[in-house]
Amino acid sequence: MTKTVLISGASKGIGLATARRFARGMDDVNCIVMVARKSDAFDSAVAEVRAISGNRQIFQVEADLSDPEAVKDVFDRLDAENVAVNFIVNNAGFTKPASINETNMADFS
Repeated sequence: MTKTVLISGASKGIGLATARRFARGMDDVNCIVMVARKSDAFDSAVAEVRAISGNRQIFQVEADLSDPEAVKDVFDRLDAENVAVNFIVNNAGFTKPASINETNMADFS
């Protein structure tokens, strides 16, 4: 049975480190969906993960997840590829370069 993990924010940092971990086969996941905004860094990250992934499937999905329609598009694309996601590592994020005292919930919408 195929087990699939979707990792958002997969172009660098924790997202890329997580993709590397799954790619090295430290568990029974055999399909990795890497999601991030389009960038050269994302292309390089996917190439790196593919190089260490053995026979695991790696899907590169470019999407800006701050757009709710993009989230739907990601899952529509995976449905078209017959990819069922078992686990999600939701690592995509947004930060405001300010202290927590200068931040409010409206800054995240």
